[in-house]
Amino acid sequence: MSQSITSKILFLILLGILIIIFVVSISLLFSFTTADSENNPQQKSGISLTLKDSAVYSAYTPEVISSGEFIYSKSSGTTTHSKSSRSTSQCTNDSDCANSYYSKDYCDNLILSKDLHYFECIDKKCIEKTTMELVNDCTSDECGEWNEGYCLNGSVYHSRGCFQGDCSNNACIKNSYVEEELLEECVFGCENSSCIETPDNLIIMQMDDSSAWWNTNVSDFLVEVFHAFNINLVVEVAPANLNNDITFLSNAKKWSSYDNIEIAQGFYADENFTPPQDNLDYNQTRQNLQLGKSEFSKAGIPQPFTYIPAWAYGTSDTLDALRDEDFHTEMDYATAPEQRNGINKKPLVIDKGFLIIDINSSLKSETEIKNAVDKMIEEKGFANLAFHHQDFSTGVPDSEKINNLIEVLTNLKNQGYNFIRAEQYYKIMTSQN
Repeated sequence: MSQSITSKILFLILLGILIIIFVVSISLLFSFTTADSENNPQQKSGISLTLKDSAVYSAYTPEVISSGEFIYSKSSGTTTHSKSSRSTSQCTNDSDCANSYYSKDYCDNLILSKDLHYFECIDKKCIEKTTMELVNDCTSDECGEWNEGYCLNGSVYHSRGCFQGDCSNNACIKNSYVEEELLEECVFGCENSSCIETPDNLIIMQMDDSSAWWNTNVSDFLVEVFHAFNINLVVEVAPANLNNDITFLSNAKKWSSYDNIEIAQGFYADENFTPPQDNLDYNQTRQNLQLGKSEFSKAGIPQPFTYIPAWAYGTSDTLDALRDEDFHTEMDYATAPEQRNGINKKPLVIDKGFLIIDINSSLKSETEIKNAVDKMIEEKGFANLAFHHQDFSTGVPDSEKINNLIEVLTNLKNQGYNFIRAEQYYKIMTSQN
């Protein structure tokens, strides 16, 4: 019995020792955990904070938090560039914050720029601010000296090498190009880097009355012959119904593409406008001209500068209206005014020409034509010969009469006479003024 009591006492003592050891162990474990939690505030309440969007800078250490502005405080070691809106850190002045720094250079249109990032202490927090600074203006253009003139497209040009500033791949660059400029417009072409001089004995040849639905096969045949023999010809195109006659429209487009054929705008005749030109005052003339110009525009034919008036003459209103509609009217030379029906008349862009067909519908002789040409050149500096397409048949073209005409004109060319277009004569006159 005494032995049994002794055993129970020993068991209780051992159990007590074990309980004490367990309690002490738990106590120590809780103490270590609490101390660790107090020394690591990021671990409180089981929350783990991660720093994002960070960049490292020397001599600074971060004061951490949530999101928003950049915040720094001065310390030792390294600095992490962290986004934050609030901080437990404190700053007294700007010197407590991170050093300023620059971004890489970048292109802002044609300006090479960079961003300055700097920090200010605001409400005891270091706040990052950014301002753009100019690195270089890339817009500068440079050109060298002009080179000697040369022939191009029948006129005299010169050129020079240039550089145009640009910004690309975060740097200023210069793109090279050649600048070309018209030095002198030549009327009769260019040779050896100079304009060919104006020839003597100038003749303007014109064909009148080309219009829709009338003798289009003969008018086209005549134009083709002049084109084939390379004789300059001014062709009056009456614009009314130009776009309603497919054949006439096709012919006019083709003629305008020939180098030696010049299209001249004619009188717009309809129920509201009837010739002669003298019947229209200034406003009516401008309206008539505008109707004609709209037909050429609709047809896709370049707007003519030359105008052939109905029945050859007009008043001062006609001239003023033509100039205001951008037609070239410099051929109303000093000798032009004359009396007709008691009114002073002025020849328009193309003067009243010498008709090469007589009242019997026969071609005048070469001698008669040449004498008329010489007289006009002596009086006004050039001659203009005129005919109507219907003079050479109103059905099948009169090939014999047409061949005779070409023979006369070719002989004049061989004798030193030069056939020019009306626009060429305009350029001659303007270059002399």
